[in-house]
Amino acid sequence: MAWRRWWPTVWVAACLVACGPGASTPKSGQEAVTPGDEPVTPVTPPDDPPKEEPPPPEPPPEEEPPPDETAEEPPPPEEDPVLTACAPEPAADATVPEAERTARHDYACTGIALEGSLVSTAGTPVADVVVKVGDAQARTNATGHFRFPVLPRHNRLLTVEADGFRPAVVAVELRRSLTEKRVTLPPVRLSPKDGVRMLFAGDVSLGRRFLDPDDTTPRNQMPPDDPAALIRVSDPLPGTKAVFTHVRPYFQAADFRAVNLETPVTDHPATPHDEKAYAFFTLPGSLPALPWLGVDYVSLGNNHVYDYLAPGLEDTLTHVAATGMAFSGAGQNEDQAFMPARVSLAGANYSLVSMCSITGSAHDQQYVAGSNQGGAADARNLTRASALLAAEKAQGRVPVAVLHTGVEYSVRPSTPTAQRMRDLVDAGAGLVIAHHPHIPQGFARHEGVLMAQSLGNFAFDQDRMETMVGLMAEVEASGTRVNRARAVPVYIEDYRPRPVAGDLAENFLRNLAELSREGGVELVPQPSWGELLPEDRHAAVSERTVDVPVTVDANGRATVDLRPLRHEGESIAVAKLTGADVTGVRLKAGRDVLLHGDFEDHDVDDDANEAPRWSVGPNAGYVCQDGPHRGAAALCQRRAASDSRSAAVKLVNRFRPPGFAEGPPNRDLTAVAWLKGQGGGAFSAKVQYLPVESYTLFGEQTLLRHDGGTYDWTLVAEDLRFPADPPKPDLWNAPWALDLTLNTAPPKSGQGVTAVDDLALVAWEKQATGGTLTQQTPHARDFVRVEAPAGTYTLRVTFREHRVP
Repeated sequence: MAWRRWWPTVWVAACLVACGPGASTPKSGQEAVTPGDEPVTPVTPPDDPPKEEPPPPEPPPEEEPPPDETAEEPPPPEEDPVLTACAPEPAADATVPEAERTARHDYACTGIALEGSLVSTAGTPVADVVVKVGDAQARTNATGHFRFPVLPRHNRLLTVEADGFRPAVVAVELRRSLTEKRVTLPPVRLSPKDGVRMLFAGDVSLGRRFLDPDDTTPRNQMPPDDPAALIRVSDPLPGTKAVFTHVRPYFQAADFRAVNLETPVTDHPATPHDEKAYAFFTLPGSLPALPWLGVDYVSLGNNHVYDYLAPGLEDTLTHVAATGMAFSGAGQNEDQAFMPARVSLAGANYSLVSMCSITGSAHDQQYVAGSNQGGAADARNLTRASALLAAEKAQGRVPVAVLHTGVEYSVRPSTPTAQRMRDLVDAGAGLVIAHHPHIPQGFARHEGVLMAQSLGNFAFDQDRMETMVGLMAEVEASGTRVNRARAVPVYIEDYRPRPVAGDLAENFLRNLAELSREGGVELVPQPSWGELLPEDRHAAVSERTVDVPVTVDANGRATVDLRPLRHEGESIAVAKLTGADVTGVRLKAGRDVLLHGDFEDHDVDDDANEAPRWSVGPNAGYVCQDGPHRGAAALCQRRAASDSRSAAVKLVNRFRPPGFAEGPPNRDLTAVAWLKGQGGGAFSAKVQYLPVESYTLFGEQTLLRHDGGTYDWTLVAEDLRFPADPPKPDLWNAPWALDLTLNTAPPKSGQGVTAVDDLALVAWEKQATGGTLTQQTPHARDFVRVEAPAGTYTLRVTFREHRVP
């Protein structure tokens, strides 16, 4: 059938002229002399990558095309898809150079094609089905393929509703480099409409900074009504709905939806827990937003449900019950707290048992319920918990253990936490859903039972950088049998969850796949979700090999950034150094743990060029589109010789290396960045070393220096030098965290611009001697360090891609 184009009628044009294909294109990185304390090896993609052929046209179908569509052949893939009107973009800033304004205009006026296919979970094509992206739509042909010849370059959700199948929702990154003319998705698999689709999300709390942006209101008082707040005290519901609006399609596509409501619900905050460092509440007027979102059940078995003691708990139970949502995990006494929520779904009976292992035992007022005190169900009472799960199973129900447990900000569950989950499975749990660490952890299986070890945050007002990516777990089940499971990341911007795609999603998912592999679960990263394979299935893999020239200088080291060569879905399987005697040679593999240094817009919302993790603004820096190193954006800093100060862009949140919650973190870190100058001043990055949990300054380091001027993309790298630990290091007295500021000085004459892109903090995690480094895949380590005698070598890199079979 001929591909068809459907022009949406509701685009708000940012420019009113038709735009031709002559848009500017970003330049690739080039080899250049690199300042810094070690040599680095820039990597550029091949000049002529293989081109994909467009799908062959087929005879048109017998039925009439939809009235809103016009039959038309797709443009050749080498041509820019042309928009009839420019897509909406941020308003032009008069302070940015003319070249930047032109680049923004060109980007807004150049579309991108999107293609893919729909298949069943058995792999058969799903034909004659409408696929929607925003207001545009296409229809699958006889082989299940679809194509959108032109779309604006804004990230969007792709949605599918097909007879006999469950709805599909997929975040798609369309905000890509102008050198990319089209996006090809892996097959979108549609599940049959049998059993039940359950969706579990993490921690939800809608008070504090949602109501009071400065968080200055005493916790025993109601904040004043603030028109600038995300949620207004005088009318909480509209703002609360806005918190969830971008993720609502995922909830609407599920049959049963659950979150952890980690907050009392009250408008009388007069009784905060005196001994707790953090106590917060959510207004009753916010609560109806959860049923509007689609939430059917909330777990209350957590360490904050008793933040306002008995009066707050009573209000919470009353207000939650009034919404009609099911709940469990808290009560006025231990018996009530352990009462499960029983639901019937697709002909099967499920029992949700919510418990908390964080009890506040050091306080006079604990967080868990007893015979004469309300609170959460105590997960430490394994005897009672096990008996309850066994009894529910014996009565023909499928017990779902919803567990609030673990160590905050930990990358992996502790040994006791992992054992607690296994104990609940042994007692009869058919599924385990856990939270409390505020960051996601991997999946695991025990005796065939799936365990989500931590979902992280969902809607929470934390300012900690490590909590900015959360996780939704989508589980399709028929009774005790899990038919399919997916991991869907969300990006939490301004405390509100958004779908996410692109490098941010993929790097997160590749790392999640590695953590899940430790738990016996094979997770296949996809562009914006992860597919959890059943125990009896394994991913299909393919490999390709690339030779990369490496020059090791007199200092005996070279850092190789392989991100420009990696394709979506790939990880480095083997790195092998050739060209000389490799005796004594050491190779190290590292991953970017900063995650937010590419300045790209990876989330799905109505904004663009935000860089919310950075303090961009007048006289500091701006997100620029004039020739980024990779992708669609970089960070630019503009200065004039007459300026008295440097432009300074600060990382908004303190950076804490992964693993700090388990003990001293890995501080074998290297800062890597790509720089470009157009008459720019000297550039440097300033690091201030701090503890994880307080504000003592232990030392500073200036790194990634460049003298400035006019130069093409240049890679700079330098090791971080953390100050020494005290004799007994902990989160408050050891230099385990840092603040980071990017500075560009005024040039010697005129005006200049310095661009920064693909900034990374690389944690070196794997190493091998003898010139060959082999790794299990998937993982997110895209950097290789070569430590060898000075000379020229070839690094042969084998990339491996995992696909859903």
